[in-house]
Amino acid sequence: MVDILLQRKENPDTIMINRDDRRDKLLTKICTLYSIGMEDIRGQNRKGNIRDARNLSFYIMYKVLKYTSTFTGEFLNRNHATVLSGANRTADYIQFDKEYEQLVATILNQ
Repeated sequence: MVDILLQRKENPDTIMINRDDRRDKLLTKICTLYSIGMEDIRGQNRKGNIRDARNLSFYIMYKVLKYTSTFTGEFLNRNHATVLSGANRTADYIQFDKEYEQLVATILNQ
């Protein structure tokens, strides 16, 4: 969907609103899936399920929605290098774990 929005000849502000709306919806889905709140993703807790949700959020914002690692880090209260590490870790999970790949596809396609 992001690729389609970026290919259209629309006002760039409209594209950003659409991307921001999609970001918010996807992050809400992640929070619901992992039974956590947005404050947990932005917080300092390093428990496994919160870490996994946070890394998936990094992946979606950075690799799918094409936000910069700096913006993603600022939005989720992390350093840009943490975003890159988490996004790459999630990409590795997706590559090797087909169930996780289906989970991510479900989140992205709802």
